[in-house]
Amino acid sequence: MQLRWFDRWLKGIQNGADHDPKVRIFVMGANRWRSAETWPLPGTKYRKLYFHSGGKANSVHGDGWLSADKPEDVGDDEAATDAFTYDPTDPVPSIGGRFQASVPGGRTISGRSSAGPTCWSTRPRR
Repeated sequence: MQLRWFDRWLKGIQNGADHDPKVRIFVMGANRWRSAETWPLPGTKYRKLYFHSGGKANSVHGDGWLSADKPEDVGDDEAATDAFTYDPTDPVPSIGGRFQASVPGGRTISGRSSAGPTCWSTRPRR
């Protein structure tokens, strides 16, 4: 898809890329591609999610979760806070850009105990 776009707009090759849908995303879980002419996609349903934690949303093994319940609705009036320490001398390693959570060799950084990623998760979809 990227080569087709670059061929059209940088090399001037008439390959029809200028007629492709404006939006194309991969839907994980459904394991399929979806196309549309606008963003957000037609039929998008918005949901408010709130951060919750016991103060240790510091990895996939931490205690952070997302919920549709407001903190005051779940008794979190005195909820613990999470902190992220930014240290440019100890960057979180990644390959493939800032959206990847892996390092060479296939091991993940999600379990990193130092200034690693903060993590809030929802329950698995059914």
